[in-house]
Amino acid sequence: MMDQKYEEEKFFWKEEIGFYVRWYNGKLRSKELYGVPCPKEHQKINRFATIELNAIETWINADKWRYCKRLHVEPTYFSGKKVLEVGSGPLGLSRFFAGAEVDLLDPLHSWYSECGYIQAPRKIESTIEDFGDRFVALQSYRYDAVISVNAIDHVDSFERAIEVCEQVCDMDGEIRMDIHYHAPTVTEPHVLNDEIVSAAFKKFDMKKIAENPSHVFYPRGTHPPEDRFAVWSNRNYVYDAVRSL
Repeated sequence: MMDQKYEEEKFFWKEEIGFYVRWYNGKLRSKELYGVPCPKEHQKINRFATIELNAIETWINADKWRYCKRLHVEPTYFSGKKVLEVGSGPLGLSRFFAGAEVDLLDPLHSWYSECGYIQAPRKIESTIEDFGDRFVALQSYRYDAVISVNAIDHVDSFERAIEVCEQVCDMDGEIRMDIHYHAPTVTEPHVLNDEIVSAAFKKFDMKKIAENPSHVFYPRGTHPPEDRFAVWSNRNYVYDAVRSL
């Protein structure tokens, strides 16, 4: 089942490159991708050797505030902090947290590079579950913040993943997660809700501080209407980045 999950993940991200290219060229029927309008000529990046790379980087630039919107924080919120992003994917959008030192944790980093994505620096190729054992062996210093954006439902063991997040975060630090509530899929096997999420945290006093229906972040029809995106944190701070950025 895990092999199938990772194969599905790879299929998704490889297919995304084609969508980015069609979006870049204005060839999408809706003239937008995930609600982001196709770029005008002056918005297109052209410094790379292939259209795929130019399209990917143009998309990243257009979508660079996604994490701020999903986590309800300003771009400077993590300034001066060492941050671990769990399930970063290939785009590295946490690079836009100004002044933060972010480690990108993902088990598919090598494959992303082979597929054609440009990788951001500070990659850690590992699942969050395995990272817990590696962290203990290295006796690494803890992170000031651990974040995850629409990724913690992709892990192999949700309870173990949360345990490791609490293990590697300084007790005076912050865990802040955008968590997708949905029916199970191959790549998103965990059916999560407030009760399950709350029970998984043992050390941090986590609370749900925001919740949005899927159409706030994605066009209607791309997700079931009952899907929700909940933000959990041990801090009460909420910034309306959806309206502000």
